[in-house]
Amino acid sequence: MSQIMQRLQPDNRIYHDRALQTFPEVEGNLKENKLAYLSSLLDIDEESDNYMAQDIFTTVNYLSDAGYSVPQSVLNSVFFWCLKFPQYTSDLKKFTKRLKTQAWLYHAIENMLETQFEFFKKSILESPSVWEFIIDEFEQDLKSKQLLLENDFSKYQVSLLIESLIYSWEPENKSLQTIPLLVTSLIEFCTSSPSLKSTNGILSILFQMFPNETYELVCHCADRLNTACIQLIAEKHFYEKSPLEGDKFSIAEKMLPFNIDLAKSLIEGCSELEVTIFNEMKNHFNEFNNRFVPE
Repeated sequence: MSQIMQRLQPDNRIYHDRALQTFPEVEGNLKENKLAYLSSLLDIDEESDNYMAQDIFTTVNYLSDAGYSVPQSVLNSVFFWCLKFPQYTSDLKKFTKRLKTQAWLYHAIENMLETQFEFFKKSILESPSVWEFIIDEFEQDLKSKQLLLENDFSKYQVSLLIESLIYSWEPENKSLQTIPLLVTSLIEFCTSSPSLKSTNGILSILFQMFPNETYELVCHCADRLNTACIQLIAEKHFYEKSPLEGDKFSIAEKMLPFNIDLAKSLIEGCSELEVTIFNEMKNHFNEFNNRFVPE
């Protein structure tokens, strides 16, 4: 049994099984000599520099162009190199487009959490270019599986890519974990960290997956949630449980198409300039078709 499965409570292990079925490991077709050479390039130590990273991406792109596919173990190392040298994010994007699957990223993230947790957690805050790529991948995956969100997490037919963050979060915690506990810990890390595309993107997707369970954790920083989350809050009347806090203008701006009265109440107390801008937006909003119209 894997370390991840050992940490999960028995009745929660089915969700990780579901994820592994949704995102099977990438199998490579490299010959042994090519794999050995590539593996030798991938060893990272304190002497490693960005020129070595450049050699690696040149090599994997060459192999990919030649019709070879590299195994997951190599993809894990390539991902690690990119986190260490974020200036090669564009090379990572170019290379992974040829893979035509997001499964490699699922396993690369789980591997990083299992083997380099503190380094990976730090990258969420300090490697914006890589995390812009990761969040974009999470959002594309969510968009392609949007209907899943109509059901409870336990009823999902397939898994979401962001689940790669959940099962291995806090690997040093040896007590048996449940999905709600892991999600709570991940959200608390994001809400206690600066407002970034990485942390806000994680918050927004997790809230859409677990709205009932996480609203109280995110309502104090609602301005960091995306428009889809604000729409969900309006439709489910979550704001009646606890007030929305954060940058009120930002929240009101997103809320306007979904609950104009709530949006107007949120804008009260904002600066005169913000009120003026909001009123301009409101004047161009057609309540009958929920669309903004030009002058």
